[in-house]
Amino acid sequence: MSTIILADMDAFFAGVEIRDNPSLKGKPVVVGADRERSVVSAASYEARKYGVHSAMPIARAKSLCPDLIIVNGNMAKYKAVSDEIFDIFTGFTDMVERVSVDECFLDITATLDRFPSALEMGAEIKRRVFEETALTCSVGIAPNKTLAKLASEKRKPDGIFEIKPEDVADILKDLPVRELSGIGAQITKRLADTAITTAKQLGEAPLELLVREFGVNGRNLKLMGAGRFENPVVPYYKAEEVKSFSHCHTMMTDTSDPNVIRAELMRLSEKTCARMRSYGFSSRTVGIIIRYADLKYVSKNKTLPDSVNDDLTVYRTVCGLFDSMRHKTEVRLLGVALSGLTTGAPMNLFDNKKEKINETMDLINSRFGHIMTRARSIKKD
Repeated sequence: MSTIILADMDAFFAGVEIRDNPSLKGKPVVVGADRERSVVSAASYEARKYGVHSAMPIARAKSLCPDLIIVNGNMAKYKAVSDEIFDIFTGFTDMVERVSVDECFLDITATLDRFPSALEMGAEIKRRVFEETALTCSVGIAPNKTLAKLASEKRKPDGIFEIKPEDVADILKDLPVRELSGIGAQITKRLADTAITTAKQLGEAPLELLVREFGVNGRNLKLMGAGRFENPVVPYYKAEEVKSFSHCHTMMTDTSDPNVIRAELMRLSEKTCARMRSYGFSSRTVGIIIRYADLKYVSKNKTLPDSVNDDLTVYRTVCGLFDSMRHKTEVRLLGVALSGLTTGAPMNLFDNKKEKINETMDLINSRFGHIMTRARSIKKD
């Protein structure tokens, strides 16, 4: 059985700013921009006491907390600190998967014998991080990634918690399904429609029901509910071998509505590009994947003159591909795929405004999930 750690930095962006400016310690701090329509990208725990949270409009945050201190973000600095922390983790195991700028999974199964217990290794990881960066992290330990993520939330901030195999059933018994990593609001609602609201109910649900409702993902959902979903840690040196990036999504209902389709293509373009950029790649070949109501799959690619990594270029390309195809039935699934990867900046550099937008969105979404999106990804009535 595996032993997995999730190390999650506490209020990372805000924590770095407070560390570098000690006068901010103990005060309500957010990272963002003090201007109209800006949003909070990170909030200190003091700010959270007022109800301030990520993705909240700055204006709303200021109304909740009149003494709020707003600090401009510095992604280059956060990435540099993130690299320092990553180096610490690789001293404990080479099986380290970087989830985002402030989260890493560590598979310590093969190196656990260096310490009397997993808890003691987790405590040493926390100590090293604080000693070398003056920042705190929360550590979750469990037999798999889903449970490790759950464990990391149990003692935040600056805590450590282990879910042992013999405790899994008790912890999942009354746990709302929305608290399982990877189950968002949409899946939670669809599960509720079938009277499934807890992890235990999900783990005990008939496989046929889940597969009918969620396709191949139904099997994984059942395993997640039972605490047995084995999603291996992908170490950094294997992640570097990636040849392409893609995201697919099954629509809530089959559709031919162009507004719904374009909104979904925008969202998929954002997610795929953000993931590609996080690995430092650009792409020359953009593709669209479609599954129709009759379950037939089709795909089409276009190779561009220069490599790209910005959302809007990819979005316009996949929209052009979609418009060039003949669609005999409604669309059931959409996907965006990027291949022909090149390292470094794209050959045809996009302007500074686009770069800043992408950087800000990546910064927020890498920390808090895909919560920030362009207006064109919102489905119109």
